[in-house]
Amino acid sequence: MSGAFLHLTGRLGFNYATEYKNHFLMQYNVISGCCTPPDFYLFDKNTGRQTKVLGRLIYYSTDKKLPFAVSIELYDPKTGNSPKLSRLKVYNVDQNKSRYVELPKNELEKAMEETDEMYAEYLFTEPRLDNNILTLSYYIKKPVNKPEEALRTIKIKL
Repeated sequence: MSGAFLHLTGRLGFNYATEYKNHFLMQYNVISGCCTPPDFYLFDKNTGRQTKVLGRLIYYSTDKKLPFAVSIELYDPKTGNSPKLSRLKVYNVDQNKSRYVELPKNELEKAMEETDEMYAEYLFTEPRLDNNILTLSYYIKKPVNKPEEALRTIKIKL
């Protein structure tokens, strides 16, 4: 790519997201600007090699003391079955451990239908972190007059 389109290349491919104790997180944009959530990848700081594909995240901490990333679990790695978007995966980058937060069954799928969202990640609003408590809110229906009535909130202790 050259000339008039060169300035667009920063948006495509890998972009730096944040750094942790032994890893750095990269965001990978397939499409410039819109339409699909980016994927996230962890790389080892010493070797530069990719260590884990985190997929599409709804939250990642930029604080090295709180090395967490949160995504919607799209399938169960143990069984290979889809949990039907019914849980969140909370991944500790430094410990290489995951835990899960269950969501009401089929709620995200129904919310996607109600809001016309193609990706469940876009249902989530801006996360809040306060005293190691992560607050995530997501739309379960289209916000009309009172947006707060269209939201469901989850609190996760990191």
